[in-house]
Amino acid sequence: MASTLAHIYGIAHEEMEGHTDYDLFDREKASQIWTRQAAILDSKQAHSEIVETRSADGKTMEWWQVTTIPVFENQNQPYGLLILQRNISDVKRTEALAQRRAEQVMTAAEIARDTTGTLEVKTLLQKSVNLVRERFGFYHASIFLIDSLGEYALLRESTGTAGEKMMQAGHR
Repeated sequence: MASTLAHIYGIAHEEMEGHTDYDLFDREKASQIWTRQAAILDSKQAHSEIVETRSADGKTMEWWQVTTIPVFENQNQPYGLLILQRNISDVKRTEALAQRRAEQVMTAAEIARDTTGTLEVKTLLQKSVNLVRERFGFYHASIFLIDSLGEYALLRESTGTAGEKMMQAGHR
């Protein structure tokens, strides 16, 4: 358990042994930890939360499910806390990816719906390219269509100033 906690806080395992939160963290963080743990002991109820942290290298966001369970010798005498921590970063990343994919499917469905309501190709392409740019947060989007001989992908609609210039130049 100490090595897992050490990893979460980026502290060497040896530095954690025999130390309190006040030895390991600044006073404010140690007080926050102590206050939260004391409240759980007082409530006599288990507590579960999702905690966001930065990885030890500071570059990656990590998510931890932390469950804290008070343990008592008898009905009123606190013995300590059982703290279970599980890294759920993969689950959170998968949720975010699934959300992004759902948004993409919804955008595709919206474009398909507009297709049935618009017979003019130019209007359909304008709506589609703008919808893709807006929904996915792109600064630029373009639509290319294959020419009748199947030799080139011709730029047919594009967003922004760069898109206008490419269209005027007959970009393919």
